[in-house]
Amino acid sequence: MKNLFVLDECTVLSASKLKNEKDEIDFSTSYLIHSIAYNCHKILITQTIYQKYLQKFSQLSRYKNVHINNAFIHLLNQLMVNSEKIIWESDAVVEFPPKSFDPDDYPYVSLASKRHAILVTSDNKLICNLNDSSITKAYNFQAKRPENAINDAM
Repeated sequence: MKNLFVLDECTVLSASKLKNEKDEIDFSTSYLIHSIAYNCHKILITQTIYQKYLQKFSQLSRYKNVHINNAFIHLLNQLMVNSEKIIWESDAVVEFPPKSFDPDDYPYVSLASKRHAILVTSDNKLICNLNDSSITKAYNFQAKRPENAINDAM
């Protein structure tokens, strides 16, 4: 079965640095994205989400002591031009209960809910808020940490 994935900017950043949100060496996000790329799954993206990715990479490039995994950047660039792996969507407008999650996460949550996708984020608070408020059930999508989404990409 093909799965659709929505990756938040922290997931993409983590994969590019090969480190998790605690700044510990962690290959799970990179492995997840490689698994999506080499299996039959797809990544959903909007122009807003793409801009968030670019902003994070721009911020990261200002630091000289941060190592970027060039192989991952190459893979990400390949994915962006490979229309078979990336599905470009228009920004989704979905109404959610007020204060269900941080407004900065709206592009990811709305896209995942619109396409019934797997939202991948390392933001534990977001995952808990979505699950506790039953948004994931009501809108028929999943929110998972990168290491928990790997099996869905196999």
